[in-house]
Amino acid sequence: MSYEKQIWNQYDDLKTEEENIENGAVVTDNRMNHIEEGVGQTDTTLQSHIADKTNPHGVTAKQLGLDKVPNYAAATEDEALAGESSDTVMTPSLTKVAAKSYVTKEDVGLSKVTNDEQATKAEFNAHTANKSNPHGVTASQVGAYSKTEADSKLALKANESEVIHNTGDETIAGKKSFSDDASFGNLTVSGNLTIPTVTATFNSSNYPGISMYKIGNIVYMHFVTTNSSATASDGNLGSLPAGFIPSVQWHITLESKAGVTYRATVNPSGLIVASMNIPAATDFRCTVTYIL
Repeated sequence: MSYEKQIWNQYDDLKTEEENIENGAVVTDNRMNHIEEGVGQTDTTLQSHIADKTNPHGVTAKQLGLDKVPNYAAATEDEALAGESSDTVMTPSLTKVAAKSYVTKEDVGLSKVTNDEQATKAEFNAHTANKSNPHGVTASQVGAYSKTEADSKLALKANESEVIHNTGDETIAGKKSFSDDASFGNLTVSGNLTIPTVTATFNSSNYPGISMYKIGNIVYMHFVTTNSSATASDGNLGSLPAGFIPSVQWHITLESKAGVTYRATVNPSGLIVASMNIPAATDFRCTVTYIL
C-alpha cells in the first residue's frame, strides 16, 4: 500500500483545540504514527529494491556500452582440452588444465633440460659437509701451488738466523738505504731529516739578553751580555727555562770580550752556578753548549 500524504494546516486561535486537531493543525500521536508507518513502508520497499538482482530497471547491454561484446559462456573442460571452440571463454582453472595437456618443453625453451631428480635436503647437507674434495679440485684450478711446487719454494727461503724479525733485539751491520719514509720506535723519518729548533731566554736580571735554542737534545747559549753586579763563587747566574734543564751536571767556560775565562756549572736543579768570582761589568761574548 502506498503512503497517503497528510494535510497540515495553520493553527487557528479562534477555534477550539478539538477543532484545530480535526483541521490538522496539531501534532497528535495518530498523525506521527502515520508518518512512522510511511517511513517504515518506504524503507522496506527500498531495501527490497536494493536486494533485487533481476535487473528491475531493465538495463540493457547497450546502455552499459557492452552491446559489441559477445556474450560467450565458459568453456567446458573438454572444449578447453580440444582447443577448437571460438565462442566460449576460458577460466583460469581451465587454462591451467589445458596448458598442462599440450605445452611441451620445446614450447617453453626447455628442450635441452633433463628432468633429473633433485637431491634431498639430507643429501645436499651431506655433500656440503664433505671436506674431502668431492669434486677433485686441483691446485692449479684455484691458482695455488701444488705440494711439489710449494716444497720447492720453501727450500729457497732464508735461514732463520739470516733474516730480520719483527720483534726482539738484533744488530744489523752495514749501511742501509731506504727508498721511502721510515719509522724507528718513537722516531719517524719522512723525506729530509729536519730536527726542530726551540728557542728561549735565560732567566736572569743580572745577565740580561742571554738567548738559548735547542736542536734535538743539544742546547746552545749565546752570552752577549754584561752583568750589572759581581757574582761570587757558588753564586747563581740565573735559572734555565723549562725544557732546557739537563739531567746531569755540565761544566762550562764563559769567555769575556777581554779574553778572560770564567768557569761555571749547568745543574739538574735548573740553575747555572759560578765556579769562581765574576766581577761586575764583565762583558761576555761567547757561546756554550750542553746536552740534556
